[in-house]
Amino acid sequence: PYFQVDKYAIHKDSGGIALGLNTLFFGLCSTPYVLSIEDDWKLNTTDPIISRCLDVISYHTANQLQPPLIGIYLGHSAYFENFPDKVTPSGNHYRVIEGGSGWCFANGATFLITNVLWKVGPQILTQGDLAEQDYKERIYSMGFRMAVLVTDNGEFIRGFEHVGEHIQEQF
Repeated sequence: PYFQVDKYAIHKDSGGIALGLNTLFFGLCSTPYVLSIEDDWKLNTTDPIISRCLDVISYHTANQLQPPLIGIYLGHSAYFENFPDKVTPSGNHYRVIEGGSGWCFANGATFLITNVLWKVGPQILTQGDLAEQDYKERIYSMGFRMAVLVTDNGEFIRGFEHVGEHIQEQF
């Protein structure tokens, strides 16, 4: 094996992604950060994205910049182009996503701050998009936001690529 598994959970019946994430975030995770990646995402860069994430979160948190972050989205979207760049002292550029609850949380390809997840609490246990939407709205109402990494010339650093179908596309 490539790594040692310290903790694991097995659910006899599929309880949906909300149950899986709640188990991970609130039952198994004791680290300061968690990299959440669904099984249909693949690494798309050789860039040191985890080091960048740690630098951005450390800088943003230590300086109590507003709004506070819940984590960094490492997927892809053209939606992030219109937000102003922020820069850490070590030169890492990032953008804080504003403008509604839609990008406050994502199930896949996110580097999340565990103690912020613990403040927000678990997702509601329901199937489908309702659990995720409820979670996004709760995170947004508590004032937390997601950030994205960008290069010094404003290009989005896309750490992971979604290679699977969205659930809605399967029907």
